[in-house]
Amino acid sequence: MMNYKHYSLLLVTLIGIFFILSLDPIPQSLSYHCFADQTPLLIPHFLNVISNLPFLFVGIYAFYHFLKYFESSSQLLINLFLATGITLTAFGSAYYHWHPNNQTLLWDRLPMTLIFMSFFSSVLARYISTKFYSIGIKFFIPLGLVSVIYWYLTEWFEAGDLRLYILIQFLPIILIPMIMILFKRKELPIENMLWIIYLYMEAKAFELFDHETLVLFDIVSGHTLKHIFAAGACYFMVRREINILKKTKLETHLFD
Repeated sequence: MMNYKHYSLLLVTLIGIFFILSLDPIPQSLSYHCFADQTPLLIPHFLNVISNLPFLFVGIYAFYHFLKYFESSSQLLINLFLATGITLTAFGSAYYHWHPNNQTLLWDRLPMTLIFMSFFSSVLARYISTKFYSIGIKFFIPLGLVSVIYWYLTEWFEAGDLRLYILIQFLPIILIPMIMILFKRKELPIENMLWIIYLYMEAKAFELFDHETLVLFDIVSGHTLKHIFAAGACYFMVRREINILKKTKLETHLFD
């Protein structure tokens, strides 16, 4: 049964949707592809490409542990989508930064939506209802993929529109802290979530100040550091899920 907490989330969601739809279509700016890192070292844009390796390590780590601990098939699938998104981001982002353009950007953004939507589904399932594992698989993850495909197709027809992708990326950032405050769960550790939020915000800051970071540090650009901090955020997403799974499995064994 819905109460004021559910209605609060629904209201913020509707405001976000109405706001983004009130905007004119947002095409992908071509200047986005002009990163500060232009240094070739065996391969083009070496540091921006190679800095995606941490995603691969985190993805392998996630697969190993998620296949060891799981409670139900839908939860396992959500966790595997998260691990898959992290792993494929290593390849998709490296491919994009090797030759940055709208065509290669498609393969960078598709796996990132798997990360956003699978983690968001997991948070909803943990704090509100386990039904969100299934809802995430059937609705949120497909919606994330559609948002990127829609953007790509609109760019193809020279009518680029990033609005749905922007909504998919940023609405969960607003909703997740609200969920944690409204639906307090003492049994859910908050430390990993705080690390996720901190590292993600740092990643976005370095992305925004890409060129300024290179001027400041001379060797490394903001976007290179963005990859490292974002991979760190993914690591704590995985750690959070593993800790919860371990705790749940232990409690299950105690009461068997």
